[in-house]
Amino acid sequence: MKTQIELSGDNFIIECQEGYSDILTPFIAAVSTGSVTIKRIRTRYPDSKLFEDIPEHDYQHSYEVLEEARPTFASAKPLKGKSELLTKLEAKAKAASKKEAA
Repeated sequence: MKTQIELSGDNFIIECQEGYSDILTPFIAAVSTGSVTIKRIRTRYPDSKLFEDIPEHDYQHSYEVLEEARPTFASAKPLKGKSELLTKLEAKAKAASKKEAA
């Protein structure tokens, strides 16, 4: 079983082996209903102006906060492949690189 999950704008694929979909399905249901929450840890930095008059750096006082990840689930879609033009251009660049090396 394979499903796509979007968390805070980033896409991930969750995949389980044959015979284990009975584990993944309740997890997806629990997240979808809010019974299980997923949060993202974000590093924050204080306003550097607070440290202008003292011999400390703002980056030394970073802290972490939790943000809602807002997960959404969808059927896993095939990954977008390289275009035909891109494949040709990469082959051309590789050939030119080999020619220069010789």
